Amino acid sequence: MENSTCSHDLRRKELREEKRKPSQSEVWGYGFLFVTLISLCSLLGVSVLPFMGKDFYKQLLTALIGLAVGSLAASSVFHLIPQAFNLANSDGHHNYLRISLMMWGGIWVFFMTERIMKIINDARQKKVSCEKVPSPMPTGSSQTNSSHQLQKTYENEPLQQSHDMCVISAPGAIYEYQEQAIKASFGHQEKPHVSHEHVMHFEQGKDSAIATVAWMVIFGDGLHNFIDGLSIGAAFNESILTGISISVAVMCEEFPHELGDFAVLLNAGMSLKQALLYNFLSACTCYLGLILGILLGEIEASTYIFGFAAGMFLYISLVDMVPEMNEVAEEASKISVKKAFHILFLQNLGMAIGVTTLYVLALYQDSINFT
Repeated sequence: MENSTCSHDLRRKELREEKRKPSQSEVWGYGFLFVTLISLCSLLGVSVLPFMGKDFYKQLLTALIGLAVGSLAASSVFHLIPQAFNLANSDGHHNYLRISLMMWGGIWVFFMTERIMKIINDARQKKVSCEKVPSPMPTGSSQTNSSHQLQKTYENEPLQQSHDMCVISAPGAIYEYQEQAIKASFGHQEKPHVSHEHVMHFEQGKDSAIATVAWMVIFGDGLHNFIDGLSIGAAFNESILTGISISVAVMCEEFPHELGDFAVLLNAGMSLKQALLYNFLSACTCYLGLILGILLGEIEASTYIFGFAAGMFLYISLVDMVPEMNEVAEEASKISVKKAFHILFLQNLGMAIGVTTLYVLALYQDSINFT
């Protein structure tokens, strides 16, 4: 009786593993589909240029960076690390997800504690400074200056609107609007400057005076996308749901990252067409990574790929993107408590969507079947 029960459990485990292993046509089909969607993110940079001059765009970018942080970190602790240690197959009830959720909880609690303490500290300093400096009584001259300033503000409104309309033709303005995405993608790098010491002539067939940082960004982004494709290919070779989970995390990170790439390339001296072309070509290295990831997955090298990708995802989210979230929140706290909590809400909204989505996919990975 005991032997029959053990054999029944073993057979059920084998059936579950066979069910998880997708066919080669599914691996290649789903892999190329999601890598294509990820690569198209590189072309979305130009589509958001008309919205850059609006406050809604900056708020959307804040939420998107929060979404990228939550998705990358959650993908690492809920999917990549468990797959690297083969926990998904050995633990049928996925109890390891509780520990993974506590890992994310530790990151979030310390992030919130630091932010709230900073908001309280800035509010106290502002209150002390207001108490020390008496407010001056308005005089006739100050009232006149105020009226002149108000009139000047109304006169400058059409200029501001004109500036927003012409943002597409101003690489410097594009860079300033994309500063949040740039810092989140490249670790708070300084603004690249194109040398204007000599007169530069652009002739067809000859090298153009494009800053070295542009080629560094293209090469670095190509390598980054190659590793993304590697992890996606290995993930789809393991199961369709794991591949979709990793692809969703990469897609959430790629959109603000590609916006940052696009702005840096323009400001480094590239034209609009050049920036779009090179950005798309660097994104296409994801296909090469996908092919290699699928092939390596067939020879049981997926666990090493998952471990490497988990480290990369954690580095990008916690080292590159979280510092930019902290900087944006600190700038908002210096303005007002209301503004600070508004930014904190947008960041938490993005992180909550990313973490919840990846957690649900990991929790119900045995119940969801795409075949």
